[in-house]
Amino acid sequence: MLTIFVTNYWQLFTLRLLTGIALGGALPVVFSLLGDLYDTSRRAGVSSMVQLATGIGLAAGQGIAGFVGPAWGWRWPFVIVSVPAVAAATFMLYTCHEPKRGGTEAALQAQFQEHSLFAYNEQLTWRKLGRLLLIPTNMLVISQGLFGCLPWGMILTYLNDYLSQNKGLSIQTATLVLLILGIGGAVGVLGGGWVGQWCYNRRKWSMPVFIGVCTVLGTLPMLWLVNADVAAVPALTVMFAFLSGALSGTVGPNMRAMMLNVNEPETRGIALALQTMLDDLGKGLGPVFVAFFIERLGRTGAFNLSTLGWVPCGLLLLGTACTLARDEAAMQHRLHKVLSSYTFSSTALDRMAEQEQEEQQQQDGEGGGGSDAWQQRHGQQWAGSSIGRHSSSGSLGIERAPP
Repeated sequence: MLTIFVTNYWQLFTLRLLTGIALGGALPVVFSLLGDLYDTSRRAGVSSMVQLATGIGLAAGQGIAGFVGPAWGWRWPFVIVSVPAVAAATFMLYTCHEPKRGGTEAALQAQFQEHSLFAYNEQLTWRKLGRLLLIPTNMLVISQGLFGCLPWGMILTYLNDYLSQNKGLSIQTATLVLLILGIGGAVGVLGGGWVGQWCYNRRKWSMPVFIGVCTVLGTLPMLWLVNADVAAVPALTVMFAFLSGALSGTVGPNMRAMMLNVNEPETRGIALALQTMLDDLGKGLGPVFVAFFIERLGRTGAFNLSTLGWVPCGLLLLGTACTLARDEAAMQHRLHKVLSSYTFSSTALDRMAEQEQEEQQQQDGEGGGGSDAWQQRHGQQWAGSSIGRHSSSGSLGIERAPP
């Protein structure tokens, strides 16, 4: 919004930098929150809806910039798109309540159900960060993005120009082909998320098999677009553009759901941030690699090679079929181990019951202020932190179990 007051380059640079920090930090947090709101049987489906909404917002912002910028000046699109963002943030601040961390994890369900004041307060440590990088599913999912930068770098940067200059399409028709590919991607994100969730709920390994196969198959329609006489068969061109987008779009929501499922509540945010950071890095480096290939192989050869980058992507995703269930079980075991490191004395349990009763009375007397507000007033926190294992609930009889 402050861009309207910009008068020099460095002011614009600073504001764009701050915007990038905000956007880059928001997406991992949003998907991490989905892990606390929904259990494993729904995460891929809801992730697809969030990813689709993000894509629609990006498209709308670009459309506003394209229409408003030439008419009103380049500053006004920044102001217009910031107004709904500020309004939505304000609305969430005053109407939404943060979900209980770990509230959907199977290993913690018993404690949450038995004690309404229980809170999972484990914190990120260097040891956990190092372990995050050793989880096979994490590494396979993150690694596939390095190869995915090639086809996406080619599509987003070069394909429109290639179709118009090398394949005989008009600029408008080439743009339409890219639009159809984007629509296919949106269908793939939404449909692929729910199909992947259905596969996961039947057999966990079938989700990565589904997206791995879709990714590999996505190379076929894209190779056709690169090599065929697309101007001679416009109907097939539109169909294959849609198929390429739909098949490649299945990966995002299912990939994020897998990362939510194999990481503890305190680590999945940074796991998703790492994946997002490398993905964004790939978006920047992808066109550079494609340009290098063009110099060596020419456009057609470079685009064929770039498209084949989806093959190792798919193979790495297929590899997670062998690791997903095991990594999920290991994560649940670690959560059980955290709970077993503390014992609840009978006095603590009695006082917890009294506090729960008092909380209910407070809600009845104040119109349902909520347990979160009551906890904040009384400063009670349940469960120890992994950093120093501090706990303000020790006075209530919660003790660290002896090793």
